[in-house]
Amino acid sequence: RVYNDETAAVVRRHPDRFVGFAAVPLQRPEAALAELERAIHGLGLTGVGIGSNIHGTQLDHPDLAPFWARVEALGVPLFIHPINPAGHGNLHDYRLDLAVGFPFDTTIAAARLIYSGVLERHPRLRICLAHLGGALPALRERLVIGWQVGREAFGAAFKITRSPEHDLELLWFDTLSYYAPALLAGIACVGADRLLIGSDAPFAVGDLARSVTEIEGFAFLTARDRARILGENALRYLQG
Repeated sequence: RVYNDETAAVVRRHPDRFVGFAAVPLQRPEAALAELERAIHGLGLTGVGIGSNIHGTQLDHPDLAPFWARVEALGVPLFIHPINPAGHGNLHDYRLDLAVGFPFDTTIAAARLIYSGVLERHPRLRICLAHLGGALPALRERLVIGWQVGREAFGAAFKITRSPEHDLELLWFDTLSYYAPALLAGIACVGADRLLIGSDAPFAVGDLARSVTEIEGFAFLTARDRARILGENALRYLQG
């Protein structure tokens, strides 16, 4: 609540520069719903930001079903940023959490939202994933094959009625990767019209100037794609 109050105050002071995303206590789903309502309707915040897991609880947990339904009903954008990646005890050396742990936790969270049917049940959700969707651009076809083979050969209990590629195309990614081939894969995965400029600020690995310069310099991007990524897509994502 303190964070949301302070964020709303910053937005009020600089309405031409900032929009605010709320934090909600998903470890207490009923409290999260109450704070979501207060933040959006009471404070005028624009969206909500959540982590890729809740102290190890995954985002497709049944207790969170009302949360996803309410976010869709409100029509507000939602941003997922990785936090405390699964198996983080093995990632302390060399700060492997920064290099691989965080992106893969985002990947796991998104895959679970797809395979569990959350996105199929709530197709109007506007979910943006940090760091170019983690490994999703590289693993897009593997998610499809995993669904096909998992059902047919292993009897896995997927909760979707259609190929995962349909739900992948509902997602948005920020562009934070610093690697041109990865951005090309992101475009192939969700389209240039669903990529938003990302900076990862204020974290140590974040660099907004570099992010913008690279988007402006990638020769494979058309002028139209650059305009979308550097601003137009964000407006569509935020405004719906």
